[in-house]
Amino acid sequence: MSVLRDYLTRRLVFENHPALESARCLNRLQTRNECRACREVCPCGVFDGAEPDWTRCDGCGVCAAACPARAIRPAAQFSARVLELVRNMRDRTVLACSRCAETADLKAPCLAALPWELLALLAMEGEVAVLPAPCAGCPRQDLLAHWEETLSSLRRALGAERFAAHVRILSDTSDAPSEGLSRREAFGRLFSRSRSAAAGLLPDDAALTPDGMLCRRLLAWRWKQRGTETEPLTLSLPTFTDSCNGCGVCTRLCSSEALHRLSGEAEDGSERTAKDVWHMAVIPWRCTGCGLCETACPREGLRMEAQPADLLTPLVHTVRGAACIRCGQPADGGQDGLCAACRAETGTPAFLRGT
Repeated sequence: MSVLRDYLTRRLVFENHPALESARCLNRLQTRNECRACREVCPCGVFDGAEPDWTRCDGCGVCAAACPARAIRPAAQFSARVLELVRNMRDRTVLACSRCAETADLKAPCLAALPWELLALLAMEGEVAVLPAPCAGCPRQDLLAHWEETLSSLRRALGAERFAAHVRILSDTSDAPSEGLSRREAFGRLFSRSRSAAAGLLPDDAALTPDGMLCRRLLAWRWKQRGTETEPLTLSLPTFTDSCNGCGVCTRLCSSEALHRLSGEAEDGSERTAKDVWHMAVIPWRCTGCGLCETACPREGLRMEAQPADLLTPLVHTVRGAACIRCGQPADGGQDGLCAACRAETGTPAFLRGT
């Protein structure tokens, strides 16, 4: 019976509460700068201990939207509603807090649980309207600060003009036209779904794992469908500097696999070979902007900068330097000709390092 009880408990948590994917958590990948995003937004103290205590969770899901690495998987029920929304996406979408009395295409336990990537995806199709809720007296009222941060991220990504044209944040449900109709009927008329828009917008593959990156994958998939129709989004992405020597620390730490190092010939036609030319590539849609790569870089070889980007086109920086005489990886310019890893293994004396 205890086995069955444990299974049902885990199943209930999976269906109704988020879950931490430890391998992606910034605090599991590094210890230099503690990330407190989930702890600061959680109104229930789930993350106050060394491990999350999901028995205290009320299912609001804001931690998943606030996590800079998208290392927290939303509750399965919420992910299923998101997939259903995208499957039937039209040119107008209504979102609302679950406390709002009006009808909506998707209701979240709190508006702060809506990731900006989902809002951007819906704005690509047409108009997004967000209905207010009676926040006064709500135990999650403090989360409105995070909702404002979400809107700021969305405004930066879309640009002020596109944001104003496609996103409507209603201050009150009375903003809907009345025309003698009830408020429910008025919203139904104002935001009725277009019959001419195509349905069935989800890809038929296994790439839609309901984890913290789900909305990003949906956004990238829809971007690919639309092709050149879509204007770039402004995202915070790694920009490499001349200090980068291609050591690969950033690529090894990036939990979203947004950073890659490739060896190859120089693109400028020089005589350099694959042994001393490396290409550092950033895949924009995968990068969550967490900044771990910038923090971990031992040479200040990259920094996070807001820049317009095509989600699917890699940003490439070419690094030219000498290869390690022992392993062939990028060396760091010492007289011994070794990279930092090989130097640590061999215990090269300081006078041979050129330091």
